[in-house]
Amino acid sequence: MALSKWNPRQRDRMHDQFDAILQDFFTDPWFSSPALQSDWLPTTDVVETDDHFVVELDRLGMKREDIRISVQNGSPTVKGERRQSSDQSKNKYSRYERTYGAFTRTFQLPNTIDGNRIEASYKDGVLRLVLPKSEAARPREIEVKVN
Repeated sequence: MALSKWNPRQRDRMHDQFDAILQDFFTDPWFSSPALQSDWLPTTDVVETDDHFVVELDRLGMKREDIRISVQNGSPTVKGERRQSSDQSKNKYSRYERTYGAFTRTFQLPNTIDGNRIEASYKDGVLRLVLPKSEAARPREIEVKVN
C-alpha cells in the first residue's frame, strides 16, 4: 500500500460535499410538505381494492367537527386539531405521551378517484374514507370471441 501526502483541501472538499448532500436531503419536497410541518401526524392505513381505496386515520380524542376533508386533483386532504382540555393543563402529569395540536395529511393517490362519490365516517376514534375508483380505472374482463 502506497502512502500519499495529506492535502487539507481534500477535507474541505469532503466537508462541502457532505453539506451539499444534507442541503439536498432537507430541501427535498417531501420534507417541505404540509404533512411534515404539522404538530403531529395521526397513524394511517391505506388499502386498495379493485373498486376503491380505503383510508383509515386514528383520531382518538377528537370531535367530528374538528376534522375537515377536501379533495383536489384526486388527492384527499384531512385537516384537524386535537385540543387539550383546560382541566388537563391544570394537572400535574407523571407521564405525558399524547400529542395535541393541528395536523394536515394529504394522500397522493392515482388520479382515478371519483370525487363525487367519496364517503367519510367517524366511529370509535377512527376516521374512515372510502374513495371509489372511476369506472375507467376499474379492472374489467374482456370476452374472447371465436370466429
